[in-house]
Amino acid sequence: MWNFAQSLLQAESLIVVLSALAVFATIFTIVSPLFSNDKLAARTKLVTSERDRLKAASAPHLKPSQMSQNCMNGSQLAYLIRLCAGSI
Repeated sequence: MWNFAQSLLQAESLIVVLSALAVFATIFTIVSPLFSNDKLAARTKLVTSERDRLKAASAPHLKPSQMSQNCMNGSQLAYLIRLCAGSI
């Protein structure tokens, strides 16, 4: 048992063990995202369907003039672009 412990503390053995650990960590880092499920896509789909459901439920209550107010006109869009470009 003592000989085994001494052999692990030699420089060559430490290099081999640390190299093997580094290879394992690298492979684990590269492979681990492949096994994780994509929670963002599921959440985005849920939010989109809920938004569409709420929009469909509130559409009969809106007047036609209120529906057109949801869109920006050209000058509002240009202002927004200038505002965003100025903050960069």
